[in-house]
Amino acid sequence: MTTNNIVSRAMAIRERTKGTTILFLPSILLAICYALSTTIFRLFTFLSLRQDSALVESRLVSSVTLAYFSREGIHLLLQLLIGLACFHLLELFRGDRQEVTLKDCFSLLKSDWAKPICMTLLFQYLIHMVAGLPAAIGSTLWLTGLTMRSLMVLSPGVMAELASHQPDQMMARGVILFIVGIVLYFLVYYAYSQTVFVLFDHLDNASYTNPLNVLRESRLLMKGNYWQRIRLDLSFLGWFVGELVTLHLLSIFVQPYYHIARTIFYEAIKAKIKTVSE
Repeated sequence: MTTNNIVSRAMAIRERTKGTTILFLPSILLAICYALSTTIFRLFTFLSLRQDSALVESRLVSSVTLAYFSREGIHLLLQLLIGLACFHLLELFRGDRQEVTLKDCFSLLKSDWAKPICMTLLFQYLIHMVAGLPAAIGSTLWLTGLTMRSLMVLSPGVMAELASHQPDQMMARGVILFIVGIVLYFLVYYAYSQTVFVLFDHLDNASYTNPLNVLRESRLLMKGNYWQRIRLDLSFLGWFVGELVTLHLLSIFVQPYYHIARTIFYEAIKAKIKTVSE
């Protein structure tokens, strides 16, 4: 199945299936609240640093550290909420249900599946977090250097203190580290991109044993399918930019559309592997 076929089929399914937006409503609302609070926090931090130049470096490091850990916590919650929604998408695809309601979003957390779901998605999150550390450090260096450079222009009184940190070199090192880190992150991300769907199948057919087996199967499924999955994500690039610009308000439309496409992709590569093995 080509990328265009997956995308067009995802759009058609989204339009005719009831409840797809409701499935992702908790994760969308969380993303909107986080985007708004982060924007306000960054603006407040910058303005406070400009007005009070005392201890700029230590305060900047503290704010960046707080932002990093809060972001990781939100990402963990988002991964869980999106994973639960994708479970129900598979049920819709396979005819196990015809529509979903808001209470269904958390219903699996009250079942026997709750522990394996949380354990496996936590394993996946930790792998993503470790793989993403170089890119996170790189972006932090770049953002810190940019903030210092801006403060040097807007608040000359702190120029001497901040110039000693060489913000231009800090930004350059940050860019290099980010580029190297993002390549590493995407290699790991795409290897384990089918984890939530494999987990559903393991739980559904009672073959689940541990998170490592689920992660291993995801990696095996992606062999030979990396480029097709990358092309699928690239086809949504404009939508992703729109989400950032609108502080995730556009996610109300994009998230169900994108994750339906992910589900179709999973079903397609499973069918292809099954055909080859026969």
